[in-house]
Amino acid sequence: PVFREKLDASIILRKDLWELLQDVQAAEHSAETYPLENLSAKLANFVQTSMRHLMYKDWETFERFVEEILRTSNRQDLTPILHRFGAYLETLFGQVKMRSVLAHHPFEFPQKQ
Repeated sequence: PVFREKLDASIILRKDLWELLQDVQAAEHSAETYPLENLSAKLANFVQTSMRHLMYKDWETFERFVEEILRTSNRQDLTPILHRFGAYLETLFGQVKMRSVLAHHPFEFPQKQ
């Protein structure tokens, strides 16, 4: 049962990290027009749900990025923050993909809609 719980949590975390990474990259590339309230809602949802499946040591860094994004009102200042956060999310995504419980569960990249 514990293995199954870890597997299910890791599958969800991997998917949620991928989706969040896609949103952050979209916001970075369209900083002037991207609906930041949508990104804020997605970040808040991730913190309330999937973040608990990250390693505890990653929580503080993740929360600092979220706080910095939410606090920045100038969209031009937001672009480099989103870029750094995107790089951080790519690293987290890569680390989660390497979890041993996911060894026989390859990630299938969702098709863009």
